[in-house]
Amino acid sequence: MDRKGKGQPITSWTIHMIFRDFLGKRAGLIKALTTDYEKFRQQCDPQKPYMCLYGCPDETWELKEPPDVPHELPEPNIGINFARDGMPEKEWLAHIAIHSDAWLYSYAFYIAIRAGLDAETRQQLFNMINSSPTIYEIVSETVKMPAKEDTSSESNKDKSSS
Repeated sequence: MDRKGKGQPITSWTIHMIFRDFLGKRAGLIKALTTDYEKFRQQCDPQKPYMCLYGCPDETWELKEPPDVPHELPEPNIGINFARDGMPEKEWLAHIAIHSDAWLYSYAFYIAIRAGLDAETRQQLFNMINSSPTIYEIVSETVKMPAKEDTSSESNKDKSSS
């Protein structure tokens, strides 16, 4: 299903797989809205069809038309390119960051629910996710950009889990 899931059905994903997927997608979105901002902005041509910004588990990003995905999967905000020239740049960037955060959270918890994680484990996932600043906080510079998070190692595992 997802590149990070390596073809495993989402019903078998663990909390740590979901969290690594979240961190990878988040890193890709942060890159699009910070270090790759000019490239991202140029690709958001209002003359193009509806575009969505996707974070990928491998810490990259893609701006593309929404694909044909199963309707049950949460999707990023559609049509971000249309608002590019219609609002102040900082507001447009904040708008994309907020919607990217919402997409990441909804996607992670959709997978958690489909994987059958119980309430306690979902709360643990929530706490793991909230230990990092939001994309909006980073883009609006209300917090400093964190040091690069390791999305591939076991260092992200919560030591209290069993």
